[in-house]
Amino acid sequence: MLYVTGYAKIYDLDRQENFIRCNLSTSKRNRKGEYEYMHWRGRIVGEGVLKTEGLRPGDSVKLEHAIAETYYVKDKKKAFTSIVIFDLTPLHPKDPS
Repeated sequence: MLYVTGYAKIYDLDRQENFIRCNLSTSKRNRKGEYEYMHWRGRIVGEGVLKTEGLRPGDSVKLEHAIAETYYVKDKKKAFTSIVIFDLTPLHPKDPS
């Protein structure tokens, strides 16, 4: 487990009874100054669920309290990393007016 903070764009919000499944996109600059993009599978739980009201696909959020966890699926012989988000701050685009 690794604690995570930072900024991400959020997509594909799939609301369940007690949590929300989602996809996240992050980016960073490499040594050449070019952007590299990463995609993550995420799960929003607890207080974070309450803060997703009004979020649209592609909106940016600040991950205030989240962890990265890796789990192994024996049948597929593969490890997967996901982000569990406990708290976030939506960063809605400013009004054009």
